[in-house]
Amino acid sequence: RMKEQIFTDMEAQGWTMARSLAHNAEYAVLVENKAILSQYLDAVAHESDVRYVVAVGSNRFLDHRGQLPDDWRVPDMGPQRDPSPHYREDCCEFSLPVFAMRRLDTEEEFLRKTPLRERVGSVHVGISLERIRARIRAVLLQALFFSCLAAALVGLAGAWWGYRILVLPFGRLREGLLRFSVGDLQYRLDERSGINEFSELAHSFNQMGADLAKAQEALQELNASLESRIQERTAALQDAGRQSQHRMEELARSNAELEQFAYIASHDLQEPLRMVSSFVQLLDEEFKGKLGPQADQYIHYAVDGAKRMRVMINDLLAYSRVGRSDKEAERVDLNTLLKSVELTLHDAIQRSGARIASTPLPTVNGYRRPLEQLLQNLIQNAIKYRSQSPPEIRIAAERKDGAWEVSVQDNGIGFDPKYADRIFQIFQRLQRGTMSEEKEGEGGSGIGLAIAKKVVELHGGRIWAQSEPGKGSTFFFTLWG
Repeated sequence: RMKEQIFTDMEAQGWTMARSLAHNAEYAVLVENKAILSQYLDAVAHESDVRYVVAVGSNRFLDHRGQLPDDWRVPDMGPQRDPSPHYREDCCEFSLPVFAMRRLDTEEEFLRKTPLRERVGSVHVGISLERIRARIRAVLLQALFFSCLAAALVGLAGAWWGYRILVLPFGRLREGLLRFSVGDLQYRLDERSGINEFSELAHSFNQMGADLAKAQEALQELNASLESRIQERTAALQDAGRQSQHRMEELARSNAELEQFAYIASHDLQEPLRMVSSFVQLLDEEFKGKLGPQADQYIHYAVDGAKRMRVMINDLLAYSRVGRSDKEAERVDLNTLLKSVELTLHDAIQRSGARIASTPLPTVNGYRRPLEQLLQNLIQNAIKYRSQSPPEIRIAAERKDGAWEVSVQDNGIGFDPKYADRIFQIFQRLQRGTMSEEKEGEGGSGIGLAIAKKVVELHGGRIWAQSEPGKGSTFFFTLWG
């Protein structure tokens, strides 16, 4: 309401000045006498809230005082004599038309003739809104000051009363609580007080102190018992930890020795196996058809066994070499590795009629050669255990939980899901009835998926498979990107 009243007073003042100027300056505007007009303009411009004052004749701009807005134009007055004020961003303009008698030749004729009034110009008074707003702020600050002063006085009176009635008793209570916090449970409050509520509070405080003293004694006894039991349990855990650490060290040493043994054994067995295989092949070439059909069959079994033994030794050697490289991990583009694998398996892909499709694959942190072996083994597995239809292999990757989940899906013969863990064990192959018979010349040693698992675990990921008999298989593994 105070703001509205200030603006109402400002509008009343603006209209009063505009009407006074329009009335007093009739003759000066009519005859366009700037000397006379300047006196009236100066009188209005000296008012404290006036920003500018303008006088306009019938044909041209006459004179002004103050600072005009940059976009100021003579407004269209219309037919009304008292138009509404025109509010700008920083001022409010009051415009009135100036009416005078028809212009005559001399001042005496002007005074003697019968009045015939017509519009001869207009006057415009601009009131500064910044000063009005400053006045409003000053009034608001004054009101705020007195409100704060009154609130401060009331607060001081309330604080004094609270100090006398509440603070002192609660100060004693606070002192008692502080003593309780440092273990002095013998402190007691004076229960004699002029306020019944504080007397009851002091009584309750003293009762609490007595109860806490008893509880403290019981707690000390319990702590002593617990400390003894904790010491015993800590000693047992430390002994168990030492035993567990010893077992882990033994297991790591055993695994290292096992890998070293597999490497040495597979490597050292190459030469005697090569000798056995060579002599068996010589027997086959020298005596084939001379010793009878049964002898030929025995020699064929020996040659085939030597070949399978060579494959198993080579696979065992490859398995033992996984993770034995001294190279540092690097950024590996799986798209490039897939192209390299397709070139390596070109003959098998052409022979089986396999089609390989892939979505864009990620670049991961790892070891290039083991990752290439991983993709090669999974694609070989899909080609080897194909159905009657040509193999269709789809490779895709998806970001999950901060890692890349890569899938290799085929339309092969599939397997029973209960064997999903067994297929990743070394030298474990599913027999007839769980997978179809292996194609001629494509039998393996059952170590390809074991190598794949070892490669994935070397990179900190995991590998698993999903399948149904006759509906193909999907192998999943995770790598960190």
